[in-house]
Amino acid sequence: MLVDLNLKGRKVLVLIKDPSEAKRRSAQAREAGAVVRLGAKYGGPKLIRSFSPFLTMISTGDRSLDRKIADEARRSGSLVYVVDFPELNDLNMPAVAKLGDVRVGIYTGGKSPAMASLLRRRIEEEITKEDILQVRLHGEIRSRIKSRFKDYESRKGAIYDLLNDPKIKKLLSRGKYGEAKAAALSRIDG
Repeated sequence: MLVDLNLKGRKVLVLIKDPSEAKRRSAQAREAGAVVRLGAKYGGPKLIRSFSPFLTMISTGDRSLDRKIADEARRSGSLVYVVDFPELNDLNMPAVAKLGDVRVGIYTGGKSPAMASLLRRRIEEEITKEDILQVRLHGEIRSRIKSRFKDYESRKGAIYDLLNDPKIKKLLSRGKYGEAKAAALSRIDG
């Protein structure tokens, strides 16, 4: 099961030996709104106790040390992610295609991170500007749909009518977002 972990304002401790991997994982956590701290590989248990992270990312290059740090982190209440050691993980980090407000996760169960990355790039090539604008449009008019259509089936029908409306699709494909939104609202209120 893929889930989106809310890290906004939460502490993340990165104990990763490889500088480029540490930088990448730190950037991912910061992008999610986390408060990130980088730590020395042998200072891990002390940092865990003093920093009290919500999530600890580990990769020291020493499997026994990774296990020791993971155990300490878990005892302190932290979630654990050990790079390339999925049997120790509380969560896994899939390859994520990011386009506007759209996120698509690709996870291969640790069997092929390279293939997950390739699939991510393919998905990023397939999602269009119109798709991204549809997401934005629906986010902005969702409350209007909920207030206008009280039951689930009616709301669902209204949403799919908007998704398939040729006029709205054409406006979005041309980048005319304001006109598309006005057409959608007119259709909802119609």
